Amino acid sequence: MSSGRRQSSATGAPPPANQKKRLIVCCDGTWMNSDKGWEKGKPQPPSNVTRLARSFNRGCSDGSVQVINYQSGVGTGSTMADAFSGGAFGNGVAEHIRESYSFICGNYVDGDEIILIGFSRGAFTARSIAGMIGSLGLLTREGMEYFFPIFKDMQNWQTKNYKDPYPGVPFDNKPKGENAAEDYRHLLIENGLTRVFEGGGTGKLITIKAVAVFDTVGSLGVPSIAWMKKLGIDHTTSELRFYDTKLSDRIKNAFHALALDEPRPPFSPSVWERPASNKGVTKLKQVWFPGNHGNVGGGWPDQGIANMTMAWMMDQLASVGVEFSNSSLRRLLQETERYYRDHPSAAALPTKEAPKAKGKPPKMIAMATSVVPDSLKAKASQATKVLPTTYFKWAVDPILEGNHPVRPWATGAILRAHSPMYTLAGTITRTPGMYHKLNAYNGKELPEYLEDTCEQIHPSARIRLAIKGLGYDDKKQWNASALSDSGWELAKKTNGDWVWVYEGKEDLPKKVLGESELGNYEKKMLELAGGYPHIVEFVDNMSLEDFQQITSRKTSVAPKLIEA
Repeated sequence: MSSGRRQSSATGAPPPANQKKRLIVCCDGTWMNSDKGWEKGKPQPPSNVTRLARSFNRGCSDGSVQVINYQSGVGTGSTMADAFSGGAFGNGVAEHIRESYSFICGNYVDGDEIILIGFSRGAFTARSIAGMIGSLGLLTREGMEYFFPIFKDMQNWQTKNYKDPYPGVPFDNKPKGENAAEDYRHLLIENGLTRVFEGGGTGKLITIKAVAVFDTVGSLGVPSIAWMKKLGIDHTTSELRFYDTKLSDRIKNAFHALALDEPRPPFSPSVWERPASNKGVTKLKQVWFPGNHGNVGGGWPDQGIANMTMAWMMDQLASVGVEFSNSSLRRLLQETERYYRDHPSAAALPTKEAPKAKGKPPKMIAMATSVVPDSLKAKASQATKVLPTTYFKWAVDPILEGNHPVRPWATGAILRAHSPMYTLAGTITRTPGMYHKLNAYNGKELPEYLEDTCEQIHPSARIRLAIKGLGYDDKKQWNASALSDSGWELAKKTNGDWVWVYEGKEDLPKKVLGESELGNYEKKMLELAGGYPHIVEFVDNMSLEDFQQITSRKTSVAPKLIEA
């Protein structure tokens, strides 16, 4: 299977030995491969990992260079068997982890920075690489000669009755058990096989500048499908469970964009928890966005929501020194605008209001295409396979009439993945702020809630509600069911701040989720997108009474006023 690796610097040649490098490892999602870029004769809509990899400056204002290593997602091999085994079972994940970790070990010199980026299983890969660096350090050239035996040792520190195929390699009396990582790492240091500190062991601790991920899923970082597990054809979690994806104290910054509207049970989010020992060490941000797994990570033909999460992640990475091309946002918006103008819905202004959403999300069904006029079918993009062809209003009249056919910020379509493999698993509603701790060995849920998760809700959720944005497949109005069905209510403080307040029956560690602030790249995207009226200003100028009337109490999201 092709590794899918690609790396580049400012000139394409290796940077001088004394020049500071920012090593950026980009791990794409399942079936995502920017090296191919074509699907059935058409450009493959790129994920946000691909789009970020194409947006980094190679040379930076401080004279440093950014070296990008791109890893295609699992299931992107040349055969159908590879696509299925990689996509369904995660085969190839271990190979990608080893390759990316090897890239960092082979290129890191004192003073460099490490940035890890991922989406879906690529997010699991990025978090696992961070865990490996925390457990093993960065192997030296001598250590890399024993890399595979060391890797297998790490996988099986807690495996009962494990028969070591490499006894005495790289040393005798290998540590085992729950606390093996620290003892094993010390032996690696003593034998000159790893680097944990710079300056030959006397300098500062080698750390990861940032881990930036889009919607990590599954209790062990990858989706697990119950009906396939019962048939004995599920992926082998025994190989995956020992990757440490927790928030290591080696990680200085951790950023996580999460999807509010992902209904597939196997895609339950893997929310980070910051240990008490990390509170003054790791800066953690986890923000929930409207949209499903693919909306947040990118890769749908309608990239409206993905543009928001992309700009948000650019802001987070810029806060730690990463630099981007000035033209990247404009290019993304031009591609999205072209998609909207070429879509069959551009032919006429929608006049019918969508029904209000009630109860559980609708079943996954294929949408009819028979009502699309023949004259417009030639213009139809990939999205017509899943979008309805009787179009509802996607916003209140002032926004709709002033922007049609281009959907402005926060209004992109929320599509459902129509995969039979996952359809059989049923549906579930996500629950922000309410996820439980997990057993690190088997991924099973524990009674205790996660603490110190630093979760926030993106303002696009409030704005989508205020303008009557649409829900799944543009069939009904969006009602923020992940929040409203779980007991969260939207509230405006007397000082003007917006929050989500928990009014349910559970004893949660945190009962208020704040709204994240827009960063410079997000504001720049809004400015470049244009449109009239300006969607954020339109909602911010809306009275609380008008907002309440639009949302109505029936949806449990009508905002209320509370003291600051």
